[in-house]
Amino acid sequence: MAFATPKEELISDPKVETQEQSHSPLLEVLIWPFSKVFQPLLNVAIYPLSAPLRYAFEHRVIDKGINFFSFGESKNIFAYPTFNLKPGTTTQIGGTYRHRRVFFPEDYLVVNASLYANSDIRTNIRYSKGRFLNTRFLFGLKFGVHANRDDSFIIPMTYESFVQTDTSMYVEARLSRVIPGLQKWSFGLFLDQSYHNSDIPDTQDSVLIEHPSYSVYDRGVYQDFFTNKVKAQIQYDNLDFPFIPTKGTRIIWSYSHFFISDYKNLAFEVPEKSKKNHNFSIFEFVFQHYFMLGTSKRYQLNTQEIRDLRKKFVDFTWDESIRLWNPEKVMGMLFNRKVIAVQYRLKHMLEAEKGGAPHMAFPVLNSRFPLRGYSSSLAAPSIMGLSLEYRWPVDRYVDGVFFNEYAIFTDHLDHWKKSSLRQSWGLGVRIRSPSMFFFRTSVGFHGLHGVEVVITIAPEFY
Repeated sequence: MAFATPKEELISDPKVETQEQSHSPLLEVLIWPFSKVFQPLLNVAIYPLSAPLRYAFEHRVIDKGINFFSFGESKNIFAYPTFNLKPGTTTQIGGTYRHRRVFFPEDYLVVNASLYANSDIRTNIRYSKGRFLNTRFLFGLKFGVHANRDDSFIIPMTYESFVQTDTSMYVEARLSRVIPGLQKWSFGLFLDQSYHNSDIPDTQDSVLIEHPSYSVYDRGVYQDFFTNKVKAQIQYDNLDFPFIPTKGTRIIWSYSHFFISDYKNLAFEVPEKSKKNHNFSIFEFVFQHYFMLGTSKRYQLNTQEIRDLRKKFVDFTWDESIRLWNPEKVMGMLFNRKVIAVQYRLKHMLEAEKGGAPHMAFPVLNSRFPLRGYSSSLAAPSIMGLSLEYRWPVDRYVDGVFFNEYAIFTDHLDHWKKSSLRQSWGLGVRIRSPSMFFFRTSVGFHGLHGVEVVITIAPEFY
């Protein structure tokens, strides 16, 4: 990984564009709600953060932190702590290690490990190599272990959930290549094997023995089993940057088939048993599009712009906030060098035999879908979602994000109900460089009824 130096930034953006634009009366009417309401409200929302931002910018905390945690002559090694201070057992501390060019010019290693408040652990190791065996194939290998005594399963199409302990291990290999003659298109093949060791939790009142529409025995609840997955994927990608895309489109079609072993080691007798086929398939379609507003040639801030912006934050007061959003300035600030990101996603699970797929087969509506105002609270055979993001640069490595998301679920792909529509919105911050994504944090609101805090090293759309 190599960071752009201030000199490189100035060369790539020699001057700041300050030419004012004139808009037609119709456009003025259309953007009036955004310039007079939306962006000022965003400013008010981040006002409580002005004190820590002032300190961070005055003392260059982010820049110094990135330099402090990066190693190697070309800054190709990066090691930093991770944490999540949510209440309860989800509190965790850990660390991430990233290393480009470990053994070869085009390889990349990522190691992430976390320890939770109740002694649960999660570790993931990823390694990728370009030009595998001197070909144009990209090879990837992943391995992970997750010991979670507070894991849960959700009865599809309901909000009923029950706790079960689960120790999972997985290994995945992938091979992908650009399609000859179609430089923006690529195909990939993924092979995955995982092992689920599930058991009855300590909290006995959370144990499910019998349910009118959900068979504990057939769904693999409190049982052990192996999963073998074969996945084929076709992808189109013409994004300008991997982690701060400002324009372009990404489209993904994928089909996965899961071969499930027999379930074993159920600790109690269930009223009825059956022998069903546990295999299942998942179809997924993802469409992402990014476009940048305004006339600026680039999204990244150059050195002079960073200094000017930091000075505004250092001198930030309520009076300054009111002055900053006067009508003459707000249109340029709202529509220049801002990115709109859109994602549509459809995920559908198909059982080989109805009622036989394991509990982990169902797509889950949660912050990873993404629907950032929800935790893992709902599962369904089919889920469809639409995400809209408004991004703006805050500093050299920092983006602000406002998002609004919708999702709808169903048990029949051809029958969607308005009553199953869910929505969330919120604000967040992304920490990234052009060549690497570090982490993001956001606060998502489930309508006006709940709040979900998300802190993760995974990008929003992946």
